[in-house]
Amino acid sequence: MDSFPAAVEEVYRSTAKHDRGLKDLVIKLMMAKLQTFNDKEKQAVNKLLEDIPEFSYDLCIALMMERQ
Repeated sequence: MDSFPAAVEEVYRSTAKHDRGLKDLVIKLMMAKLQTFNDKEKQAVNKLLEDIPEFSYDLCIALMMERQ
């Protein structure tokens, strides 16, 4: 998980808003791992959610879509 937050940040900071390929992959990976994070990893995810609003939005939408 150590490199995952850096990867998320890089994807969201360097990819055009309409370019979904890497962003969708990051969200898919995050959703797959969400339930298994330890406390340190949860802190890293919380920081991503605070620092990258587009990531927060994408994750929220993906979680809502999953529940339908």
